[in-house]
Amino acid sequence: FRSGDWVPIHPQGGLAFFLCLMNIILHEIEIFDVDFVKNHTNGVFLIGPDGEYLYGSDGKRPLVWDIQAGIAKPFNDPVIGDYALEGEFEVSGVKCRPAFALIKEKVKSYTPEWAETYSEVPPARIRTLANDLVREARIGSTIEINGVTFPYRPACITFYKGLTNHGYGHVATFAAMSINMLLGAWDVPGGTQACNHLEYACDEEGTPEEFHLFPPVHFHYPPNRMDLLEFLPMAHDVGYNFVDSMNNPDKYGFDYRPEVALN
Repeated sequence: FRSGDWVPIHPQGGLAFFLCLMNIILHEIEIFDVDFVKNHTNGVFLIGPDGEYLYGSDGKRPLVWDIQAGIAKPFNDPVIGDYALEGEFEVSGVKCRPAFALIKEKVKSYTPEWAETYSEVPPARIRTLANDLVREARIGSTIEINGVTFPYRPACITFYKGLTNHGYGHVATFAAMSINMLLGAWDVPGGTQACNHLEYACDEEGTPEEFHLFPPVHFHYPPNRMDLLEFLPMAHDVGYNFVDSMNNPDKYGFDYRPEVALN
């Protein structure tokens, strides 16, 4: 969080630590980037009792609740007065709630005392770090660069293999990314650069329908890449495969043995 400020977290304790930060931000500090969550996340999508998106009559576009109009609309409707983040609504006889409300309710149980059991970070320390993070993110601030005004969020969560390679590392990654969404610290000055080689493919209506690498890497055998990315279509980082593929090229169908790899 700060230069020279090291907080040792027990291996595999990262998930509990991040879930606790979300709890503190939403239930104790109660400050987050409302505009970012409403306009740049799917936290506004309505969720039905089955835990799935609630769709409109076309069965394709998830619905959101327009507070000003008092009705549900497709998420990409050109006229939405204001998105609901909380509350319970009824659409065609089906009760539903915004995804954000469900997340907020879920993380309430992840207290600092609970998180200490897994992370070994004292509750008071976690609360201090959460408050520091929200304060230094300067939610609502802007900065002008070359005549263009941008949101300014000089604090964020960043993570690498130390987090992702543990058990439940992918879930911990999602929790860390969710904190950056609460801060509005995505692809803005001071924040984290989004994982821009991953994207959702959208249909003509703009509805996410497929998750893939950007650009997509299709399966091929023998592989064209020494990092074997063709075998791991959902991977974020596969550079570690160089060691095995260079030492055992026959194992993967390569007809050559490289002498050097720059990764």
